[in-house]
Amino acid sequence: MTGHPKLTCPFLSTAAPNSSIETTTAVTELLVEFTGHTAHAAAGPWEGINAQDAAVLAYNNCSALRQQLHPSYRLHGIIISGEWAQNIIPGQAQTKFGFRCPTLKELDELKPRVEACFRAAALATGCKITKFAYEMRYADLRNNGVLGGEYMKYMGDAHGVTFPPPPDVLGGSTDFGDVTYAVPGLHPMFGIPTVPNGGNHTVEFTRAAATPEAHKLTLDAAKGIAVAGFKMVVDDAYAEAVTAEWKAMEK
Repeated sequence: MTGHPKLTCPFLSTAAPNSSIETTTAVTELLVEFTGHTAHAAAGPWEGINAQDAAVLAYNNCSALRQQLHPSYRLHGIIISGEWAQNIIPGQAQTKFGFRCPTLKELDELKPRVEACFRAAALATGCKITKFAYEMRYADLRNNGVLGGEYMKYMGDAHGVTFPPPPDVLGGSTDFGDVTYAVPGLHPMFGIPTVPNGGNHTVEFTRAAATPEAHKLTLDAAKGIAVAGFKMVVDDAYAEAVTAEWKAMEK
């Protein structure tokens, strides 16, 4: 589900479409903790090892790397402070970064380049990396075209929904991607009415999602998914086509 005042889907133009069948990116999340040594920032800064500097350098390293990444890749993160004070050299700092690629293969190929950003920051500042943990990893979404075609047909016939071509650049990620690696799956998206600049991850979108119209649109989409899935049970040829496409994705 996504939000837009004209019922469009994410990453798309603001024209008529109000539903889509598209993929999502593979994603992982990395938590890195730097440990240095506290000191009085005025009386003896030379006695300190600044973990905040390590976090800032890691952030800047990732920003420099981002310039050379493929346009379909994403790298974004935050610095998490400890109990810092302006007159104390911070002895501890954490960063949390997520990075995304169109496929798991590309994600795994990018990992060492991202990891180097953090190891270089520790080396430059004299800090130790005391935590280096991947906290999650989701596969890219492999929407099944046969299931999607049935969903699109139902949504068009029953609700007048239109479907645009998929976007060139993908944005979000979902744990449902892992499901589509294990079995055939379908994860369509649909729009709900919201205010300008009230898309996903905003307070305005939260309010829009609670409206009766949003609930009706959600039920409409759920019916479409149910129709596409139920046909697997009653139509052997359809089920075979779904399975054949899913197996072909593994090659």
